[in-house]
Amino acid sequence: MMVRKIGRLFIFLSLFLSICADDFNLILKAIDAENTPVTEVGLGVPFLMNLTIESAKNFNNVQQVPTIDKLANGTIKDVGNSTTIKTINGRTTIAKTYQYEVRIDKEGFYHLGPAKIQISGQEYKSNILKLNVLNELNNKKNIAQSSILKLSIDKQKLYLGERAQLTIRFYYDSENIRLLSIEDPDLKDFAHDPFELTSSGTHEVGNKDYFYQEFIANIYPKKTGELLIPAVGAYYEEVKNNLNLFMSFFNQAQRKHINSQALKINVKSLPKTSEKIDVVGKFNSFNASVNQNVAVQGEGIVFKLELTGQGNFNNINLTQLKLPDEFNYYDSTHNITKLDNDLEVKTFEFILQSNKSGEFEIPAQQLNYFDTESEKYKQLFTKPISVQIMPLQEQLVVEQKEEDILSPVQDKAKPVVNIYEPIQKQKIIGFKLFLFLLILPAFICFLVNVKNYFLKNYKPDPLKRLQKKLNQSNNPHKLYQGFIEYFAAKFNVKEALITQEFIQEKFRTYNMPYDLINKWNVFFIKLNELSYGPVQEDRDLIEEAKIWVIIFNEKLKP
Repeated sequence: MMVRKIGRLFIFLSLFLSICADDFNLILKAIDAENTPVTEVGLGVPFLMNLTIESAKNFNNVQQVPTIDKLANGTIKDVGNSTTIKTINGRTTIAKTYQYEVRIDKEGFYHLGPAKIQISGQEYKSNILKLNVLNELNNKKNIAQSSILKLSIDKQKLYLGERAQLTIRFYYDSENIRLLSIEDPDLKDFAHDPFELTSSGTHEVGNKDYFYQEFIANIYPKKTGELLIPAVGAYYEEVKNNLNLFMSFFNQAQRKHINSQALKINVKSLPKTSEKIDVVGKFNSFNASVNQNVAVQGEGIVFKLELTGQGNFNNINLTQLKLPDEFNYYDSTHNITKLDNDLEVKTFEFILQSNKSGEFEIPAQQLNYFDTESEKYKQLFTKPISVQIMPLQEQLVVEQKEEDILSPVQDKAKPVVNIYEPIQKQKIIGFKLFLFLLILPAFICFLVNVKNYFLKNYKPDPLKRLQKKLNQSNNPHKLYQGFIEYFAAKFNVKEALITQEFIQEKFRTYNMPYDLINKWNVFFIKLNELSYGPVQEDRDLIEEAKIWVIIFNEKLKP
């Protein structure tokens, strides 16, 4: 009997102590995409960390938020919170979960936390979360998955400012999977070009065949040492086929998120030199030209410099020219053209002027650069150019008048050939003809202005022309040409300038969503491939083209 009483008392005390021991319980844990707790995470790969506060008391009205110490080698970002209420055996528990996105950019063992919160003047703490950050974790988990996002680079060791190609590949094993968008990479330590869809196809990964889409951008390191390119995220859509005959009509697409692995590269500083270095890379030629070798005083001469090779062309600025003292120059335009053999050409245009006449030589221009192939400093020179500056037209007129004044004196010395030659009277232009000639230039100018007005205000709508072409032909060749003509007319440029990069750049100026640009790239590449193949009808392609016409009408409004 005494044992029973002692047992009941022990149970009562245990329950009482468990209720009174702590009003609030804080639990800190790291989870993966399946909401499973983890103790190992990938280097530079974002993961989720949950802080759950449990209590039998209602604390929804508590204004304080938890605090967690900052990471020395990473970031912690608050992404939201949620509240759940559970009732078990008549006891109600309220749980509020704060969720954080965490990324750690250096390998090793880490202690996160404890998380702290002040409630009713009392501080509560969570457990300390212990994590092991591994470089190869994500690569191991990617094998045999239905989708993989892979980051790669063509060079693991670079010089400061040297160009490297960063590639993002999205692999998927079924046509039921569709890429929606790729998040902007965190490239704070690099200058970089925009990512562009360059290819798609099939590839084997881990003895399994995948479809893939590939995006490439050039990057240029701005710092030396070991740099990390953090993981890149992407959203995709997966349609699950329902085996039930009735439910198969209601197949739903699931939106999912995936991360790539991170990359580490080593960046070396350039060798010491006393020279001013214009650029880093590999360059083939440096040429100079002018639009005219003869000009009048004060007349502008277009001086053009063209640099061909591989380098960070966006950061190359040639602002100092070597010119004769009599010349002034003004910066005009810069543009970059991509060539087929992985080379680029940057063109610099300047306007030159001279207020003095004479013959001059534009000296050779010099480019100092570090050659990443030979790992040496090199120089490129243009050839000198000769130009002649003529006096102003007014001076020529004065000289001509002086010659006219002297000519009668010189004529007196000439022998008379025929003194009996009859003198012919000069014909006088009639008043009406004179009036007609006076009005004619103004009338012609009026007609030209009327013509220009009608051409400007009554241009055919390029989108309507494209729509008409779609309705008249199912030929992919004509369809491709139709889109080229549309963009040329829309943006008032030559058809030869319409490239995939040009179209993407224009889409960005109209703030077109990134996923929509990706879809256009896939469509345009397919259309381009079909345009060079045998002629064959493709009704699906025509319907997709018509959808793009509707999108352009909505998104590319002036």
